[in-house]
Amino acid sequence: MSKLIIHARDKKHQPVCAKVKIINTENNINSSDEDSILVEYINGTKEFDIPYDEVIVYITCGKLIRPYREKISLSKTETNTVTAIMERVVEPAKYGLYSFDAHNHVSRKNYDREKTINLEQAAVIAKAEDLNCLFAGVPYDYDNHKEAKTGKLRSELPYRRQYSTLLSEIKNNSFILDIGNEYCKYRYGHVFMFNYDQQPPVDRYRDPLYYPYEKASHISGTKEPEFGNVPISNAVYCSKGEHSVAAYAHPTSWWYDDENKSFVTNIASTLGFDILTGAVDSLVIMGYKPDCKFYQDIWYELLNNGYFVPGIAETDAIMDSEYFEMPPYKTFVYLTELSLNNIGDAVKAGRCMVTSGPILHFTVDGQLPGSCLNRENEKKYVLSIEAKACCDSPLSKIEIILNGEKHAEISATGESYTKKRFEISNLTQDSYVLVKCYDLAGNLAISNPIFIRNSPFVNIDYHAKVDIDVYKGKLPATGTFWAGEKGTEVHFDGRVSCRIRPHESIFIKVRDEIKGIKLFYHQKIQDIFRKLYSGEFNKDRLYKPGEVPAKAFAVSEIREILDCVDMELFFDENEEDNVGATSDYHDTHTRSDLVLENKYRELKYEEIKIPDYKEVSDSLPMPLWEGHDIVIDCYKRAWEIAWSKLRQPEKGSGLPSNFLYTEFSNSIFMWGLSFITQYGKYARKSFDFIGSLNNFYAKQHKDGFICRQINIFTGNDTFERFDPASTGPNIMAWAEWEDYQLSGDKNRLKMVFPALAAYHRWLRKYRTWKDGTYFSSGWGCGMDNQPRIEDGYSPEFDHGHMSWIDITAQQVLSAKTLIKISKEIDRDAETLDMVQEIELLIEYVNKYMWDEEEKFYFDRYKDGSLSKEKTIGAYWLLLTDMVPESRLDAFIGHLQDSNSFHTIHPVPSLARNSGGFYEDGGDYWRGGVWCITNLMVVKGLVSKGYGKLAHEISHKHVTMVAEVFMKTGSIWESYDALKAQPGKLAGKFVRNEFVGFSGVGPITMLIEEVIGLKPDVARNSLIWDINLTEGHGIQRYSFGVDGKIDLYCHPRKDRMSEPVIDAVSNKSISLIIRWENSEKTIIIPKGGENK
Repeated sequence: MSKLIIHARDKKHQPVCAKVKIINTENNINSSDEDSILVEYINGTKEFDIPYDEVIVYITCGKLIRPYREKISLSKTETNTVTAIMERVVEPAKYGLYSFDAHNHVSRKNYDREKTINLEQAAVIAKAEDLNCLFAGVPYDYDNHKEAKTGKLRSELPYRRQYSTLLSEIKNNSFILDIGNEYCKYRYGHVFMFNYDQQPPVDRYRDPLYYPYEKASHISGTKEPEFGNVPISNAVYCSKGEHSVAAYAHPTSWWYDDENKSFVTNIASTLGFDILTGAVDSLVIMGYKPDCKFYQDIWYELLNNGYFVPGIAETDAIMDSEYFEMPPYKTFVYLTELSLNNIGDAVKAGRCMVTSGPILHFTVDGQLPGSCLNRENEKKYVLSIEAKACCDSPLSKIEIILNGEKHAEISATGESYTKKRFEISNLTQDSYVLVKCYDLAGNLAISNPIFIRNSPFVNIDYHAKVDIDVYKGKLPATGTFWAGEKGTEVHFDGRVSCRIRPHESIFIKVRDEIKGIKLFYHQKIQDIFRKLYSGEFNKDRLYKPGEVPAKAFAVSEIREILDCVDMELFFDENEEDNVGATSDYHDTHTRSDLVLENKYRELKYEEIKIPDYKEVSDSLPMPLWEGHDIVIDCYKRAWEIAWSKLRQPEKGSGLPSNFLYTEFSNSIFMWGLSFITQYGKYARKSFDFIGSLNNFYAKQHKDGFICRQINIFTGNDTFERFDPASTGPNIMAWAEWEDYQLSGDKNRLKMVFPALAAYHRWLRKYRTWKDGTYFSSGWGCGMDNQPRIEDGYSPEFDHGHMSWIDITAQQVLSAKTLIKISKEIDRDAETLDMVQEIELLIEYVNKYMWDEEEKFYFDRYKDGSLSKEKTIGAYWLLLTDMVPESRLDAFIGHLQDSNSFHTIHPVPSLARNSGGFYEDGGDYWRGGVWCITNLMVVKGLVSKGYGKLAHEISHKHVTMVAEVFMKTGSIWESYDALKAQPGKLAGKFVRNEFVGFSGVGPITMLIEEVIGLKPDVARNSLIWDINLTEGHGIQRYSFGVDGKIDLYCHPRKDRMSEPVIDAVSNKSISLIIRWENSEKTIIIPKGGENK
C-alpha cells in the first residue's frame, strides 16, 4: 500500500471541499472515469491508502472551477502528496446568482452507523459541488434513519431545532445548510419542500398501502387500496410558511418492475390541481438528465394555460450510495444577499435558472426572469443574453423559446456568448419567452420565463366556483355552510354557492347533520389523476419510462371542472319532515268581479327556452365609469349570478311563466320578484323578468287574495290567507309601473290592472284596523326580525295589534300607482275609492304616527303610543308623497345623521340609535344594509327633490357592495353597516350569490342613481342626472321595445362644469340633461349621433 495525501486549496491556499477520483492506470490505456478505484468528497485534506503503483488523481469543485488532473507514480516508502489549486473560471456572483439543491437524500441506502452519511458530510459534498445552499433531505443521519425505520422519535421538536447547533456551525457567508424533505410521497406524486420548519416524523405524508399494491397490480383481482392520507395541497399548507417553497419532483417519472409487469409511478398526477391551490410553487424541469423533454413539455403546458410556475432543478441524490457522485443539476437564483428567505422568495418569483453546467443570464427590456411586462401589439421587446461555458466543454447553441415553441436558434461557440439586442415583436397574445443554452458535452442551462402579458395569471389566487344542490329527502334543504375548518357559517336555502380555494373543504349543515366535500375527490378529477398514476395513459405502450405526454395531465380540463363545479348532496329524510296534514275546510272566499277579468288565472305555461348567459351577455346594457373597474365587474357578476338562477316552472305547478328562483325555501316570493324586476327590466329583450309576476297573478284567489310565497314544486300557497304572515308587501303595482317607464308596454298594464286592483281591495278589507291603517307581521312586511312590536308577540309572525308604518305607506303607494295605471288605460273611474283612501291615510299618518320630538314616523301601538324603533320602513312615505314639506328636512335629516342612518355603509335597516340595532353584521333586519330598501330610499329622495343626497347614498352603497365583492367574490343578501363585509344573521354570514333581489344595488342603483338615467318611454324622453365628474355613461341602454342607446359623458373639472355628451341612438328621443342647477334638452335623431 502507498500513502497518498491530497490537499485541495483555493488561490489563496485556503482549504476547500472537493471531489476526489483516483483512477487506476495499470493495464488501461485510456484510464477513463469508469476505472475509478475511489470517489470521495474531502474537506480540504484527506489521506488515502492506494494499492497501485501509478494512478490518476482527478479533483473537481463543480463545473465552474477548473478541474485538477495529474498522473502520479506512487512511492511505497515515502508519503506521496498532491496539492491541487482550484481556480474558478466562471463567477456566478457577477450576475447575483447563487446555487442550491433542495431534493436529495442524505441517508437512504445504508442503515449502518458506519456507512450512513450525516449532515456534516452532506455539507462537505454540497460545498465540493460548488453549491451555496443545500436543503438536506431525509434521513439526515443514522439516528434519523433509525426513527424512520422504527417509528420511535428521539424528540418532537422541529428538526431545525434538533440540528440547530450543527446548522449554525456550518453556515458562513457563502454557504448555508438547512433541513428539507421530500415531503409528500403518494401515488399522486412526490412534492419536496424547503425553507420550512419540518415537524417529526419525516415520513408523515406517505401512501404505504399503495406501493405493495403497485407490485401486485398486474395480478387479476388485485384491488387498489383507498388513499388514507391528506391530499398534497392540504399537507403542504400544514407546514408551509411565508418564505417556504413546495416543488413537484420528477413530474413524468415512472418505470416498470417485475420484468415489465408492474407499473411504478412517481408521476406528478395531481399537478394540474395543486398548482391551482397555490400550495405548490414550482416544478422540476431538470433532473436525471440535462434535457428532460417531457418535464419541459408539461411546464410549457402550464405556462401556455396562463399559469405562473417557476422551473427548478433537482438532483434526487442518494448520498450514501457506493461510489456516490452528486448529479450536476443546480438551480441558480438571483439574490442581493444569500439567505434562506431570499432563496425562497426568489424561487417563488421565478427569478432563477437551472443548469447542468453553463451559466445563463437573460433579460427582456432589462427585466429579469419572473418579470411580467405589459403587452403592446406594435412594441418591439429587446432580449439580452449572456452565456458562460462550464469546464466540460465550449458552448454550442442558444435557443429562444416563445410560448413553448422554438422561436430562434443561434450558433454560440466558444467559452462565452453575448447578444445585447435580439428583438421580438408582433405579440398578438399574452406570451412568455425563455432561453436555453447548450454546450458540446450535452450540458444545458434554461432560464425561467419573462412574461409579456396583460391578463392576470390564472393560478394566482385562483378560486373554484362551486354550486351544490342540497336535498333532504326529495326536497331542497335549508341550512348553513362554511369553507375551511374555521370558515364563517353562511345561510343557504336549497343551493350552496361559493368560490373557494380548490383544496378547502366545504362543510354543509342541515339540522344537526354535517357533511364535508373536498373537490380533490371530485370523480372527474380523480379519473384524471388515476389515468396517470395507474399508467392507463400508456395502455398502448407508446411511451418509454419517464415519458408522459403533457396532455395526459389534463391541465385545462381540471381548471374547466373547477371553474364550474355543479354537484348534488343528499341528506336522509327524517320522519318529522313529513309531519303535517291537510284538512278539508269551507270555502269562504267572496268573489271579486275584478278577479273574473284576471286572464292570468287561465294562463298555461308555453315552454320558452332560457338562453345561456354567454348568448345574452353582449346584449345587456354596459355601464361605463372610469376608474371604477371593480364596480363594473360587480355589475357583470350580478347579471351572471341572476342568469344562473333562471328556471322554468315545474310540471304540474300551474305556474305559467319562467322566473328567477333565489334558492330559498322552495318558493318564489312576492316582494323578492317585485324587486328583481327593478333590474330585470334592463334585460327584458333576453328574459321576461316582469313576466315572473304572472305566477302570482295566476294564483290569485277568487276574492282577490294572493299569497306572498308560492311553492315552486306544487304551485300551492305557503300560508293560509288570514295568517298575518300570508301576504305582502304590496309593491307589485309599483314594480309594474317602474317597468312600464322603460318598456312603454301599455298592453301589459291593461292585463295586470284587474289582478292588482282586486288584490289591493282584498288587503283593505282584511288587513286594516277600524282607523283604516294596515297591519302585517315581520314575515309579511319582508323585514323578518325587526324588533317593532310589543313584548308578548312574535316579531316574525304576529301583527301585534299595531298600525304598521311601512305597510300603510305601501298601500298608499299601491293606490297612487293604480290610479296612474288606470289613467293610462282609461279606467280611472274605477279607482275613485283609492283617492279617498289616500287622503284618509295621509291625514292619519301625519296626525298619529309622527313624533314631533324625534322628527320621525313610527309604528303605532293599540294604546295609541308610538314605537321608538326607527325602521327604514318609514321611508316608504317619501315615495308616496305623504310627508308635508314642513317635515321633510327633519325627517330626511336622519339619513345624514351618523348616530341614526348615516353609517359607513348606508342605509341600515334600523337606525343606529335604536335600541334593537346590532353592531356586528346587523343581525339581518336589525341594522343590516339591504340593496332593496336602499333602492326604495333613494327613489323616494329623488321624488322629493333630494337628488344630490340620493346620489351620495347610491354612490357609497354601490362602491361598498363592490368592495365586498372584491374581497369575497360574491354578492350578498345584506351587508354590514359599519364595515365592508357581508351582513349576518344570528352571528353567521347571510346568503351569498344572492341575485336575487340584491341585484338592484350593483345594477339598478348604478344605472339609475349613480350614472343617473331615468326613462319615460311613454313620453319618449330620457332624463340624465349627471353628478359624476369622471368619464361615465352606458352602452346598449335598452329603451322601449327596440330602442338602443349609447351615452358617454366626458370627464369634467367639477360638478358645475357643463357636461360634454356623446349620444347615439337607433331611434329619435329627447334627452334631458341635468347637472347642478342647470338643465338642457337635446334631440338624438334616429340612427344619428349628437354631441
